[in-house]
Amino acid sequence: MAGGTLNGWRPKVSRVVRNRIQLDTIMAVDVQLTPEFNAWLSQLKDGATRARITARLRQAGMGHLGDWKSLGGGLAEMRLHWGPGWRLYFTRVNGILMVMLAGGDKSTQPDDIRRAQRLLRDLLDEGLEP
Repeated sequence: MAGGTLNGWRPKVSRVVRNRIQLDTIMAVDVQLTPEFNAWLSQLKDGATRARITARLRQAGMGHLGDWKSLGGGLAEMRLHWGPGWRLYFTRVNGILMVMLAGGDKSTQPDDIRRAQRLLRDLLDEGLEP
């Protein structure tokens, strides 16, 4: 690399400016755990895994969801790429409240999604408005 180039390639300054990230627009989110989610998290035997999941929830509370995907019907999953492929199922309410419904890993994903969908239906029946 000579003179700020890599094999003659130079970044286009206008592109860098256009794609800059504005960190001052991040909004905090209140993350609430359902009793089911809390029970699942508490039963994890590996303390390091619990700590990493808790750290991910803190990041979500600061507005950084990381890798996540909508599953439809107001349900979404956060994907954590370590161990067996942890999944955290949640819904959003008014963009400022995130309710953690259930958790699991890739091996139990279909059952975990059905459980999260049931929990979400129960919350909606109780008056939660996503």
